[in-house]
Amino acid sequence: MGNIEIIGLSGMPEFNTSHNLSEMIFEAALSSAGGIQSGDVIVVTQKVVSKVEGMVRDLLDIEPTSEAEELAAKLGKDPRLVQLILEQSTEIVRTDFERGVLITESMRMQE
Repeated sequence: MGNIEIIGLSGMPEFNTSHNLSEMIFEAALSSAGGIQSGDVIVVTQKVVSKVEGMVRDLLDIEPTSEAEELAAKLGKDPRLVQLILEQSTEIVRTDFERGVLITESMRMQE
């Protein structure tokens, strides 16, 4: 079995919709890790992807529905956050009210 080495990429900005994520990762890998090699695994957080896709919203602007309010009360979550989760979901798969878990299925269409 081979070794595993984790290399963080330096020089990455606070991402927004003007950034080309794949190009920036490639350039950062060249400068801080010597490039990308066959067999390398690249890990990108969902938060960065959401920022680049423009999928960031201010919770103060969210108006929760009665469904979101009810679920939030049972889950111990902010109703506005639950509203955003419901808007991005096609189905509620499972809830665990004791642990505050809401598992959903989502199907985002690519443009």
